[in-house]
Amino acid sequence: RNVHASGHVLAGLTKAQVDVATFAPNRALLVVACAGSGKTKTLLARVRWLVQAGAVRSPNGVLLLSFSRAACDEMRQRLRTLDRALASAVRIHTFHSFSLDLLRTHRELVLGALDSRRLRGFLDGDELRVVTEGEQRLLVEAALATAAEEVEATAARGGLPMLSSALRFVQRSKVRGHVVVAAHVNGEAPGRRALLQATLVAYEAALDQAGAVDFADLISMAGVVLERCPEVRSIIQAELQAVVVDEFQDTSAPQLALLRAIVGDQHGKITAVGDPRQRIFSFQGSCAGQFEAFLRDFQAREISLDENFRSTARICGFA
Repeated sequence: RNVHASGHVLAGLTKAQVDVATFAPNRALLVVACAGSGKTKTLLARVRWLVQAGAVRSPNGVLLLSFSRAACDEMRQRLRTLDRALASAVRIHTFHSFSLDLLRTHRELVLGALDSRRLRGFLDGDELRVVTEGEQRLLVEAALATAAEEVEATAARGGLPMLSSALRFVQRSKVRGHVVVAAHVNGEAPGRRALLQATLVAYEAALDQAGAVDFADLISMAGVVLERCPEVRSIIQAELQAVVVDEFQDTSAPQLALLRAIVGDQHGKITAVGDPRQRIFSFQGSCAGQFEAFLRDFQAREISLDENFRSTARICGFA
């Protein structure tokens, strides 16, 4: 089929939105979309055009990733109103659900190829155990108590951190990919910092002992599998002919690394949409330099959607 096919999938789009939807499927694309610019409509038009133009072998070869389950549910519902069959075929995932599905589907290949205590403990059981937020809080509380005993002298000088501070430190360290090892906790870091680092080490040990992972582990493990297990990487890269990322401003460094592993050297597969001015999840690891990194890593073209259809002229002028 002709890659310049358009038809009804482009109906109602502006010229800028059409440029995004019909951008060449052999080059990576970064769309910087301001608030109210019709981002989701354009993103879904991009997906529909890729399928209609024959840029993918089948709709099941399209992976649509977003930051939250709510965003995925909204896109799935909106796509269903446009094309019910397509909505059932396209893979719509959060980064976490994609990672869990990858690990679950390719469990045997992963266990045969990689020797990782955390991965093996997680995948060897009958059920894949991902700790809930409540369970993570309990594990951090126990880890903090263990760390306070091990770093007793330091804790006495610096004071015991609140559980909320320790939990926040563990979560931020994990989502940013800054997991320390025991060698880092050797008394060189003074006071509370040493105690927080020791808490993270104890927390990681507790996960290993339980054969469980947290949500941040899902992302990093999927990335490791794709990097170090050629057979899984070949399967994923053959299955996926297009990867479309929504809310790109909220991605973390490990999530960008996962995208690089999914795409490999086939940069033309990927389209990302986001607005750096709407980055609100820095506390969960989203990085300010993601857009520049995307342009560099995927040799991408940037297109802007800067017309706001949602707000009045007065609001736009004030902004």
